[in-house]
Amino acid sequence: MFTKNIIKVSSKIGVYSIVINNGALAAAPDSLSAIGLSNVDTSKIVAIVDSNTKKIGEEFLRALNVNLDQLIEIEPGEQSKDLKTAEQLWQKLLSFGFGRKTIVAAIGGGVIGDIAGFAAGTFMRGVPLIQVPTTLLAQVDSSIGGKVGIDLEEGKNLVGLFYPPCGVIVDPLVLNTLRETELKSGFVEILKAALLTSKEFWQTLTVLPEITATELAPYIFGALQVKAEVVTEDEFEVEGKRILLNLGHSIGHAIECGADFKGITHGQAVAIGILLEQKISADLNKHETNPELFDQILGVFSKFKLLPERLPSHFNFERALVALRADKKAVAETIRLPVLLDIAAPQVVEVDKDALSRALKLEALLSLLVLPA
Repeated sequence: MFTKNIIKVSSKIGVYSIVINNGALAAAPDSLSAIGLSNVDTSKIVAIVDSNTKKIGEEFLRALNVNLDQLIEIEPGEQSKDLKTAEQLWQKLLSFGFGRKTIVAAIGGGVIGDIAGFAAGTFMRGVPLIQVPTTLLAQVDSSIGGKVGIDLEEGKNLVGLFYPPCGVIVDPLVLNTLRETELKSGFVEILKAALLTSKEFWQTLTVLPEITATELAPYIFGALQVKAEVVTEDEFEVEGKRILLNLGHSIGHAIECGADFKGITHGQAVAIGILLEQKISADLNKHETNPELFDQILGVFSKFKLLPERLPSHFNFERALVALRADKKAVAETIRLPVLLDIAAPQVVEVDKDALSRALKLEALLSLLVLPA
């Protein structure tokens, strides 16, 4: 049994805690105490869920003796990260009559964390937010660091704010309900954390025989330690270090947009992004990298089958390129890309937008989207 662990994160609201514990949701009162919320009025908690996490949300409220009517369900999927859904959430939160005493519990994956966090951060100029991530991707990445927001047609997360939670509850046991594709999607983010920070962590992950929910808890903890350290040092992505966490995400987000967020997972898109950004930036900037690194990463991604066999048939390249040019890391005519000189040796480089767009369309690079035989 994985024992309870707590990680501290410093933010603009002060220090908040992440509790990682098998069974953390069933023991919700203890989990609230562990993140420093033992004295909150739990009767004012409102859970925001989708159809995939409604049952988990009900169990969470039931464990806290909270009225099950205090649950808001939205449609699952990236399409719910829009202004229309945010307005619906504001209206529903208003209907409960709790005002600024409302406490929002975001119970779900990254979409729920983003849209519920955005609603909490803007409702009544901000009410307390508890992140309760239920996917591996959200547990190791999106629920930590305070980035919340909605999408525009031009790209992901273009409207939002930094709104740290007052606590995060991570229960690895909920991962047993996930499909293999969802586990693999989150595993890419764990690999990303290792690539950025530790050859030992990377090596430990590469020799795993397979990805199983029951074995992931210590690796979740390791990835969370990486992210907690980075966002504590650079909460608002102004000092340069937090941008490293975007490894693979510029092209990854563009790939997701080009696929209209269908037929490809976030993890698959980021895996593509890590490989393409590594190759393209090296070709354009001529910086020295470990010559074996690209093949090493590709080999690990292939071993765990983290890459899609092909892009979805409806993939729109022009839309992907529009999203790439609208990337938040763009400055004038360049995009700041985190790349790897070696494992645990990241560097941020400036890449010309037009050159990046042209390189992304090369047929030789598109061959990377097919798994080796």
